[in-house]
Amino acid sequence: MDIPQELQEQLHKGNVVLFCGAGISMSEGGLPSGAQLVRELAQRAKLGSVGKMTLPEVAQAYELEMGHQSLIAYITSRIDNPRYTPLRAHRLIAALPFRRVITTNWDNLLGETLRQARKSFVKVVRDADVTFADEEKILLIKLHGSIEQKDSIVVTGDDYYDVFTRLPETANLVRTYFATKIVLFLGFGLADADFKRLYHEVVRHLGKHKRRAYAVQLDPSPLTVKYWQQKNVQIIAADATAFLETVREELGVAEPSTLPGPKQHRLQPTLATPTQRKPVAPRASTASWRGNLNLERGLDALKARLQGGDPDVFLEFATLESRLCANIQDERRFGSSETVRSERARIVMELNRLALAHCEVSFNVLC
Repeated sequence: MDIPQELQEQLHKGNVVLFCGAGISMSEGGLPSGAQLVRELAQRAKLGSVGKMTLPEVAQAYELEMGHQSLIAYITSRIDNPRYTPLRAHRLIAALPFRRVITTNWDNLLGETLRQARKSFVKVVRDADVTFADEEKILLIKLHGSIEQKDSIVVTGDDYYDVFTRLPETANLVRTYFATKIVLFLGFGLADADFKRLYHEVVRHLGKHKRRAYAVQLDPSPLTVKYWQQKNVQIIAADATAFLETVREELGVAEPSTLPGPKQHRLQPTLATPTQRKPVAPRASTASWRGNLNLERGLDALKARLQGGDPDVFLEFATLESRLCANIQDERRFGSSETVRSERARIVMELNRLALAHCEVSFNVLC
């Protein structure tokens, strides 16, 4: 497999922005494909024959029949499953010198792999996250949302059209990369209408000034190759994982399996005497923030007050609850950091806003 010289040179310099699609997370028995979700959603909502309808179109129809909460709840149940683990492609991406990664995937497999490889990164899901970008850390932009932040998920046709309107700062950052860096597309179906719309939205302001991009596609049709050549995108005919393997070899990067994982702390056995008391480990859900706030108690109290009320408000609460629990779990697994603390502060601020608006009492008081 031949890698274009320009792409090789920019990879050596760490000057390539990786843009990942669902293909990097697909495997037998792994995450469901878009086509599989189309079939499942159509069956659940009794939509009948959906023909060649895309996932955003079917998701829009499902939402009309079953409601937004039902749609997001089902998507979450299919994606957020502990049995799904990082694949070889994720490990290769984490090993290679990609400093900026954009993905439309909802899952957290790539983030999990970066943590396992002990690579610091900043995850951008909302515009506010952009302010925490750090040149010394990998920037991971979740353009279509992240599964633990349910209100961020982009899945319906309307969501797709609104994504850059909702995230203007993130959109500006992505457009800057397309104007100043080499972009490499990996895991996308290049003939897919939704991908073409996404590409057009990103580069439409650049005109003839957009830089050459590269895309990896297995067995592209001659028509697909010609279509993207006209848009200054050179297609590399290859399997995504095989391509990453070749890049690793070209750059002389060590096998991902040899990269250090999370540190294992070995405890020395001790004999307890009758006067010794074993320390009690704190529960993850009772981790505190700013003093002695009992976050578990606050979440339970706020949930009790919001249940049975406005379903949209309760969905917002459920999303914040999920984000807070994930944040606490991350701190317990990987240690405290400025990113973790800042994210928790934002979540608690949002919970305070929600509680004051709908319960006339702050979340801090409920804690």
